[in-house]
Amino acid sequence: MNKNECKSKCKIDIYSDENLEKRDKWIELCSNCHSPRFAGGWLTQMDDYMFQAFKLTDQAQKIIDDLIADDMLYPSPAERDIYPGGDWLADILPASLLGDGVWNAFKKTGGKVPVIGPILGVYAMFYQGDGNPSHIETSYAKMWFWYKLQGYKGYAHVQQDIMWWWGQSPMLQELGNIQSEAMRMRREAAIEQALGSKVTHRQGGSSESHKPLVKKVSDFLNFLSVNE
Repeated sequence: MNKNECKSKCKIDIYSDENLEKRDKWIELCSNCHSPRFAGGWLTQMDDYMFQAFKLTDQAQKIIDDLIADDMLYPSPAERDIYPGGDWLADILPASLLGDGVWNAFKKTGGKVPVIGPILGVYAMFYQGDGNPSHIETSYAKMWFWYKLQGYKGYAHVQQDIMWWWGQSPMLQELGNIQSEAMRMRREAAIEQALGSKVTHRQGGSSESHKPLVKKVSDFLNFLSVNE
């Protein structure tokens, strides 16, 4: 990726004066054992690795963003435990630190809002409330905060085994899990809507809460068998 492309697309401007200065220092250090050409080439390859890693996490986040936009998380944010500390974070931290969107959402909902991705989404790595985070949100947190960063560290330390088996490979697996889970949730939603039932995306809950849907499905199957 060239400098102009990076300025318009990159999450981090690797061509900023500050980062170029850091890059020169690393090349100088690495040149104690390697040629400057080799050191510079390795850093460029590491940048390319991270660009494609971000593309994978962007795909995953888009899938979950679309589920949230279509109100398909179960339990819904309004019916599950709040984001940890979400009922007081906006009272002690300014919008300039949390970001206007997150700050306003916390103030408006008291923490009953889905939070995924950097940086606050890391909570899914160490917290589990009642229905929060859901399975698909946890998969994304592992992909973003664990496997992507492990892959980066592996590449930075010239450990290709770590980069692949502990980074890139599980990132691809989690992306597949997220895609499959999203398709399952949408398929269940379509079935429930066709039956005139409230969308629940069955991932848990008591069997009692699903009896109305089970009865509707049973009645529908009986209807099909009688009219074959």
